[in-house]
Amino acid sequence: FLSLHIPGDFCLMEYPAAFNPNKVVLSVSNKTREILSANEQAGKLFECSKNDLIGKKLPSVLKKTSQVLEEALEEDYPVVDGGVATVSGKVVDAVTSSGEVPVSFCTHKLSQNEDSWLVLLEHVERVSAILSFSQDGSVINCDWAFAHLHGYHNPEALKGVSVRELIPSLQIPLNGHALPKTLRVQRVHGKSRDGASVPLCVKLQGTAICGKPPHKNET
Repeated sequence: FLSLHIPGDFCLMEYPAAFNPNKVVLSVSNKTREILSANEQAGKLFECSKNDLIGKKLPSVLKKTSQVLEEALEEDYPVVDGGVATVSGKVVDAVTSSGEVPVSFCTHKLSQNEDSWLVLLEHVERVSAILSFSQDGSVINCDWAFAHLHGYHNPEALKGVSVRELIPSLQIPLNGHALPKTLRVQRVHGKSRDGASVPLCVKLQGTAICGKPPHKNET
């Protein structure tokens, strides 16, 4: 991994803060979306030789790649020279010989070579959780999965907590207004009890209980 070079004399050793050696790293052509090079972790993930990946189209090994490149969330990673590398993150399915595997998908634009970019993948697990909160954002209840995801041992500990403390960037519709289509699915980051960032895909559903309109949040 550390000796992997890609066109444009771009060496991964220049960005130790941005790249985890356990991640799958692919160099991909911007024009053709063909894989130009791959590290050893790529061969392990896709259960083949890394050389077998070279020349394949990215959409053939990753599902919904086109949508990901357009809709992925933007995150910033510091690099050695003090600058910032723009990276996109989203969970997609990698197509391996034994089936599909969920992976986090990130891209790193190469300023040295605009004709290619790095694709970084890492195996992840999907967790489904449910949270209900009132119009003012107070948590009514949640399941064990949501509590554990945010570092709590019991769902009861979250009752009354502001949902904005747990999901700071979540957009809640105004009181008395219908749930806009644009807010029904939100890609945000949750904040765990210890301050760690948790990537979430939130699906909002409006309901009514005793005349008060709480919202149901499925992550």
